[in-house]
Amino acid sequence: MDERLREIIDFLKRFGKFTSIVEKIESTRPLPMSFVFEALFANSFLRNGLDLDYEGDVPESSGSHPDFLYTSEDGSRCFFELTRPEMSEELKIECEPEATDV
Repeated sequence: MDERLREIIDFLKRFGKFTSIVEKIESTRPLPMSFVFEALFANSFLRNGLDLDYEGDVPESSGSHPDFLYTSEDGSRCFFELTRPEMSEELKIECEPEATDV
């Protein structure tokens, strides 16, 4: 693990609620970039003073499992599902331009 990633992991450990990300990064080899992406995302929010929860509480009936939850001061909630286009066939379909008749 490179020095910059180690610094980020140590920073995330201070919050106590990113244990799952930290454990994945420290124990999985080869290290999937999706875990690194999650750590970088959390680090960016936290360093900018925005509190973030990992795998926020979503009703099971939603069928969704977001990676992060941000709750604003007014109680509004924003869920983040991190994905790379090559990881999601559904996202690829959503991004394809519709065929048009010429």
